[in-house]
Amino acid sequence: MSIVEVIRMINVCYALTDVDGTYYEQLGASIISLCDKNKDNINIFIITDSTLSNAAQNHLLAISKYTYCSINFIYINSHEELTKYVDPQCIEKHSYATMYRLYIDQIFPEYIDKIIYLDADTIINCDICNIWMTDLEDITCAAVLDLNIFRNNEAWKEWVKSITDIKNMDAYVNAGVLIFNLDRLRKKYHFYDDAMNYFKNNPKSFFGDQDAINSIFGNNNDLKILPYEYNQYVVELKKNPTSLSDGIYHWAAIRSKNKHEKIGNNIYDDLYWTYYSKFMELK
Repeated sequence: MSIVEVIRMINVCYALTDVDGTYYEQLGASIISLCDKNKDNINIFIITDSTLSNAAQNHLLAISKYTYCSINFIYINSHEELTKYVDPQCIEKHSYATMYRLYIDQIFPEYIDKIIYLDADTIINCDICNIWMTDLEDITCAAVLDLNIFRNNEAWKEWVKSITDIKNMDAYVNAGVLIFNLDRLRKKYHFYDDAMNYFKNNPKSFFGDQDAINSIFGNNNDLKILPYEYNQYVVELKKNPTSLSDGIYHWAAIRSKNKHEKIGNNIYDDLYWTYYSKFMELK
């Protein structure tokens, strides 16, 4: 064993709006799962706004007392510019939180050159280091193909293609789990401005910033495809349940109205409930 132990620091960020005052609990379950499965030092950043209450913030901060994770909040103060170019119905469907990813190259200091983005409705059932070690030397962004939307559904592909400028629908990714090479992103793009230009030129875009990410990086052959286990759609898995495996499980908003209920007698909801309960015990 080496005399000097190298301490690895992994950067992970989430985005959150909490209009009903309870969505942060779902985020808490995700963070608890992340910390439970990982012994590395993890910097967790929560991009949020004034909808997150002081009580919710303190509840989330309580996680860091019992784990290797540090928790930091980054506040977005204004939505005005977003509403100029993004269809309000699109924002209503996906929330402002998803759009906060578009600031990701601006809000972190230069020394943070790589970051994993996770949706708040994910449960991490693996060592996040496996994703962190993904080689992005010549790639800006990595993500998993969106098999939930486009699995054997040519009509969906053709419809999304007809309302966007995305060139390769067979390489369309889901934005619920992303890895960004921030150093390359800052040097090669003006991410927020590029996204606003995308929305101006594609006003009917249905999947919001996810479409923008596929256009900006996919059209420039600057997307790396990650294995499916790193963004597994629970709604699809429930159709033919097997057993839990290493990876990231993504509820993709199906829990948005059932955060407090054990809504199914299956291994996936049991997994969620385990971490949700652990988080609520900290209250």
